[in-house]
Amino acid sequence: MVELSSVVAGPVVRRALPDEVSIWLALQTPALVELHVEDVQGNALLTGQAETVKIGERLHLSLVTASGSAYLEWGQTYRYTLTIGGEPLNVEELLYEGGEPTLSFVLPGASLGDTHIVHGSCRHPSNPGEDAMAILDDMLAASFAGGDARPQVFVCSGDLVYADSPSPSLLATVSEVGERLLGYREVLPGGERALSELSLDERASLARDAAQIYDGRALQLFSFGEYLALHLLALSPSAWPSEPPDDLRRYWQSLPRVRRALANCAFYAVFDDHEITDDWYMTRAWSERVLKAPLGRRMIANGLSAFAIVHVWGNTPTQFAEGQPGARILAHLSTGQAPNSSVEPDLGIPMEVGAKLQPPSGALRWHFRLKTPVVDLRALDTRTMRAFPLEDEHGLPDLLSAEALVEQLSGIEGLPVIVAPAPFAPPPRTGTERFLIRTQALWQGKSRLVRNVYGPDRGDDWQPKSEFFTKVLDALGDRWVCLGGDTHLAYAAEVTTEQGRGAIFCSSGMQRESATRLMRQRIGFRYPWPWPGQPTVATSEMRMRYLQSELTSDGKRYEYFARNNIGRLRFELGDDLALYAIHKFCWRVRSAPVEHRISLHAKA
Repeated sequence: MVELSSVVAGPVVRRALPDEVSIWLALQTPALVELHVEDVQGNALLTGQAETVKIGERLHLSLVTASGSAYLEWGQTYRYTLTIGGEPLNVEELLYEGGEPTLSFVLPGASLGDTHIVHGSCRHPSNPGEDAMAILDDMLAASFAGGDARPQVFVCSGDLVYADSPSPSLLATVSEVGERLLGYREVLPGGERALSELSLDERASLARDAAQIYDGRALQLFSFGEYLALHLLALSPSAWPSEPPDDLRRYWQSLPRVRRALANCAFYAVFDDHEITDDWYMTRAWSERVLKAPLGRRMIANGLSAFAIVHVWGNTPTQFAEGQPGARILAHLSTGQAPNSSVEPDLGIPMEVGAKLQPPSGALRWHFRLKTPVVDLRALDTRTMRAFPLEDEHGLPDLLSAEALVEQLSGIEGLPVIVAPAPFAPPPRTGTERFLIRTQALWQGKSRLVRNVYGPDRGDDWQPKSEFFTKVLDALGDRWVCLGGDTHLAYAAEVTTEQGRGAIFCSSGMQRESATRLMRQRIGFRYPWPWPGQPTVATSEMRMRYLQSELTSDGKRYEYFARNNIGRLRFELGDDLALYAIHKFCWRVRSAPVEHRISLHAKA
């Protein structure tokens, strides 16, 4: 029997549909992986097998997909078993008390009332508070104990890792783990020494001057091994040192629960910016400058390659079939080489930037769709297909170009549930817009340089008063739900248009608490001026109103919520026959949940 300790990461339930189920895992040695799916009575239904793909000397990845003539039913529970090299995987520590006797998952519901989606974003290991991603494990355990219905889908809407600001101890850990798993040190453009030999000041200089990231992030990751290790360490405790750094111990202690949850609930992920670097592709000026820098291009290629083989492979397995861009990326990495210019077209990295970011033809697509009988979930890529104003190289972008809007939001069937890295409703302002541009003085030798850098996250927000936003609402139809993150605050807003109504739920972040945000939670939206009550944004096409929560069981209401949290979405048909989207922000086991209820009355 294969022990779980020999598995670097996983197993993770990825794309689970009636006709096929995919499981992802990372192993230390090559093997043939077999997957068997059965119903709760033990009847065999689907089977599949796959050889692992060698990514490094001690890292072999597999996405094994089970298929067959049987057809799984929506909303039902199914079990699965894995054998590795002919030996069954010992999964005892991944099972739940009172639950199934082996690993299992539930397909999304056949009705809206039987649909249960969980989402979260922004998970920074060195930030305060408990890792809220582990709350998914609590939800699953509670479902077996007779609590709420079992979660069917968990979606991370971005910033699952922070590649631009790990703590120094995490930076050292990912450097060590990456080199150990891959078995080689990547030679970076312009690099004469190994990254592990550089001081933080030298790394900051490398970011600022060689990669052209003007704010000079001292803790920015660059190598493929660093990026890949960061993703693997976020999913499993197996690859960690036996004694993790003190500042990461609490995060590390949550990982067995995270691992167990992802082995029993379908997991999907889309990126935002921190999977590569803060401000990634924020403006035309940033994109042109960094893409012209050899180290800047390599940094983006390395980050995208790691995200592709850990997450996109499971989101959309067909993109990794023979002849597809994902297969070409895997083939390159299996030769023992880090990503280089030969895989940039498959990763969608453009050669030049103009009015928009346009991935090369045939490139990997980062957005994905999950279609059920009642829900059409669309996870958006708002980074690599942007449109920029030509008159201002630092101007705010449209987060989707006209072509991207059609590609990612056309042909909707059923209730649209949009997963957007940043929610359609930006955090309510207090009357003062944040500055997009600020100047920063730098000394290089005896020369004083003044460069433009960007204010935090200003270009990541949707612009509700823009023509572009109106086009997005038109594409969504008469009722819809948006799930988002990014803001490090949780809140809800309702949108009313001529067509109908929409609900916006922001759940953020999974580990992004701070004293400042907790203070903002206490004072809520209504202080300071000019907000006399619940903030509202209105145009001739729509009205967006931010909500208070429903009264919680501890008698409190929250205008917004700054504790580490994940959100749980369900639907209910009310007495007036209106459909309600109901969302709970869950932040601590057995705590009073913060709940919002929004009616999705379609226009009569």
